[in-house]
Amino acid sequence: MSIEDSLPSTLTSAQTGATHVVGRRSAGFHPSVWGDYFLNYTSGSMITDVRAEQHREKLKMEVKRMLTDADDDFDKSSDNKLYLIDQIQRLGIGYQFGREIAEVLEQIHSWYSNRDHADYADDLCTAARMFRLLRQQGFRISCDIFDKFKDSNGEFSESLVKDVRGLLSLYEASHFRVNGEDILEEALSFTIHHLRSAVEIDDPKLNRNLVTEVKHALKRSLRKGLVRLDAWHYIKLYEEDASHSEVLLELAKLDFNCLQKFHQKELSEITRQRVKRGKNTGDVTPNVSISVVVDPVGRSLPRWDIGAIDELPQYMQIFYKALLDTYEEFEKTLAKQGRTYRLFYAKEAMKNQAKVYFKEATWFHQNYTPTLEEYMPLAMETTAYGMLATASFLGMGDVASKDAFEWLLSDPKILRGSMIVCRLMDDIVSHKVHI
Repeated sequence: MSIEDSLPSTLTSAQTGATHVVGRRSAGFHPSVWGDYFLNYTSGSMITDVRAEQHREKLKMEVKRMLTDADDDFDKSSDNKLYLIDQIQRLGIGYQFGREIAEVLEQIHSWYSNRDHADYADDLCTAARMFRLLRQQGFRISCDIFDKFKDSNGEFSESLVKDVRGLLSLYEASHFRVNGEDILEEALSFTIHHLRSAVEIDDPKLNRNLVTEVKHALKRSLRKGLVRLDAWHYIKLYEEDASHSEVLLELAKLDFNCLQKFHQKELSEITRQRVKRGKNTGDVTPNVSISVVVDPVGRSLPRWDIGAIDELPQYMQIFYKALLDTYEEFEKTLAKQGRTYRLFYAKEAMKNQAKVYFKEATWFHQNYTPTLEEYMPLAMETTAYGMLATASFLGMGDVASKDAFEWLLSDPKILRGSMIVCRLMDDIVSHKVHI
């Protein structure tokens, strides 16, 4: 049964008897390819063997030791630590060693921040790796460290062309550039050109795993990737590397499999709920008449009152109550911290979200095609970045002060820029479906 069949053509409020006529359209989505597959998943699959968990903890302790071991030669030690951190993060287990990684990177940053750029790592791969990891962690590090890899004409040296591993490291580092860093713009163009040439030539002397890694990076850099998907890809390459650490490899596999089981359990519960409700979740809300959803919610949200629930159709009452309950939980938590003022900003952001969705739905039902000048301001708001950013500030402790919330309301460039990128990327991908 699809969502088109499960919702009545008219929706009636529980107590007021108000009838909402639904003019729904369908995108013709096919049923979920998984069907009821995950119903066969049993909770017993999540039972963790005590000895296996003990072994996992033993591996974690060993990795922590590897991260914290000191060395008299700081230059050599820092290079090794940077390589180790890079492997840990790319294998998808960095979240387990957040504190240790942060401490090591802070030490490395403090050490090198007092030195001349010329004293940084001499090989391109190490220098670029240090730059990327420090920037990723939020440390200031100048892109001038790459000046040493240019020739007398101010161009990247042709001697770098044969260093494919170094080029790949520079390519990844260049994705952490900020506005005005011309050298990193040049680095991106330089590395893309020569990396493409390297894999197209298909030099038999070039390591096959390195070729695979380069092809994957050219499709999607680490900066733009998803940690778990990239880990799945990298674990296989890492295992074939003769110099790999058995400790890291085993821990990465255990961690990946554990998370996979957890997601399988979640999907099993979702599937059971779907079957219980007799609805197919393959069809999704955007292709149900959004004005039916947004119009009553848009009127009810400004009051933020559970009493307004009677104005909603029955199927929307569940959503409305869940929304108010969620924010009530936020309020209880914030009250204990003396930060209830934050809830005002979060509520206002959610109210605004309902308003912009309704405006967009109104255009659709009036068959109105807005100009680009009309569309973009609204389309940026419907990315929900403003609402999500405000909501994320709720739990940021002392970092998010009242001034931080006011700053969000001031339409900062970083927020507006994120909205623009999100909206245009989304529209580029989805325009064929929506036309």
